[in-house]
Amino acid sequence: MAAESRTLKTLETQFQHPYFKGQAQRAIKTCEEAEIMFLRPVERENWRDAHQEAQAVGYADAIFQLAVVQRRQLQEIMDKYGPTAVVVP
Repeated sequence: MAAESRTLKTLETQFQHPYFKGQAQRAIKTCEEAEIMFLRPVERENWRDAHQEAQAVGYADAIFQLAVVQRRQLQEIMDKYGPTAVVVP
């Protein structure tokens, strides 16, 4: 998760168009949400049983995979069009 977040932050700083900067920021927030909502409580709380902890990790992974897809799309755009890519309506 940390490596994906770093890559997304790098992409966010490289893109010049606000749309792509916003897309990268949303993907970063998705990574953070997965950690905050599901993984941090698993580390701090001991009332969950093994099944509930496995569910929390599964939910976190599902949300994190959304950020991975977004990162891949942004990386493809960066590789193909560079940091000056623009959105044409």
